[in-house]
Amino acid sequence: MATDSTPTRRTPIDGGPPLRVGFLQSKAQGVAYYRIQVPAAAASLAGIEVTVSDSLPLLNDASGTPVAAPPMDVDVLVYNLPLSRIGADSVPMLQAQGVAVVVEIDDDYEHVQSSHISAHAFDPEKSPETNWQHLRRAVERADLLTCTTPAIARLYSDTGTPTRIVANYTPGFWLDHASVHQRPRTTPGSGRGVLMGWTGYVGIHPVDLQETGGAVAHVAAETGAAFGLVGHPEGVAEALKLPAGSVEGTGWLSLKDYPRAVGLIDVGIVPLATSMFSESKSWLKGLEYATLGVPFVASPTPAYVQLHEEYGLGILARTPKDWRRALTRLVTDPDLRLEIAARQQQVVREKLTIEANVGRWIEAWRAAQALRATAAGSPQPSAIPAQQRAAAAV
Repeated sequence: MATDSTPTRRTPIDGGPPLRVGFLQSKAQGVAYYRIQVPAAAASLAGIEVTVSDSLPLLNDASGTPVAAPPMDVDVLVYNLPLSRIGADSVPMLQAQGVAVVVEIDDDYEHVQSSHISAHAFDPEKSPETNWQHLRRAVERADLLTCTTPAIARLYSDTGTPTRIVANYTPGFWLDHASVHQRPRTTPGSGRGVLMGWTGYVGIHPVDLQETGGAVAHVAAETGAAFGLVGHPEGVAEALKLPAGSVEGTGWLSLKDYPRAVGLIDVGIVPLATSMFSESKSWLKGLEYATLGVPFVASPTPAYVQLHEEYGLGILARTPKDWRRALTRLVTDPDLRLEIAARQQQVVREKLTIEANVGRWIEAWRAAQALRATAAGSPQPSAIPAQQRAAAAV
């Protein structure tokens, strides 16, 4: 019975027992937002007790040995991208204290393109203290892996760690300020002009924009449409074969201002080069467009094929000719853009918001807690027999 000094534990919306979940978020702003901050807020509204932290306390035990301590009193700790040596080493330390550890991964950090601006940070030879090998060790020791795509799950399948695929979704509250009925009905030659656009940075996508094969430049020249960027414009005009200096960018935006800027685009693009890294990419950029009322064209990576076939979102383009055809159609037909935008937002509202899918995260956290309870009698909590761990995987 609760007293004035004993807080009443919340009853989660899934009907299960009270659950305390802590989150260690990545320093990467976007990753932390989509995979930790908004899901944690949605989980809190669903009755889960949540705490978000930026760091993991390290304490010295009686012998002077560093020991990881949970940054909060939790049943489950979701560790977002433990790429460091201490991150991997802390997993069994936390488990020894009865905490179930979930490693959360959003990309394939083992096959980052060499021209990626942060490639050195994941390379064991160039960055011995922070790299993909430590991330793999963390997965091997964790009770559960949550990731965004089947390709990432396959990458870590040899670890034997149970896996839950929880796709990227978008915040439902974005829909509240992105009504397609307020969008200007622009046409080629009108005062404002149609705006094709992309969100990103060439340093992170060094070979992706080239997949359009000059289609953006062709459509711009044929229709008079402009091209804009939510991000830094360096290298974009060259990659798209547009005239030098013709691309304006917003620069780096806060997450508060980002949705509003994306919503000003009339036709979005999501080109992705064929590579192992791209095979693991989620559908997030396209889903952002869809949420904000922006029709878009995307490369046919596994995630975008799934988004198109299961939810009817996006137009797929395999060749430069496909890109020209799709972009021309969207740029020159404002009624089609409005129709697609309204349909996309309805699908997102019903099926693809973080709030609508928070149950997937809660299910994963409960699975991790159950696995930790099963393993609690083992002298090495992380060493769950591979057969048992594989059997629990979905």
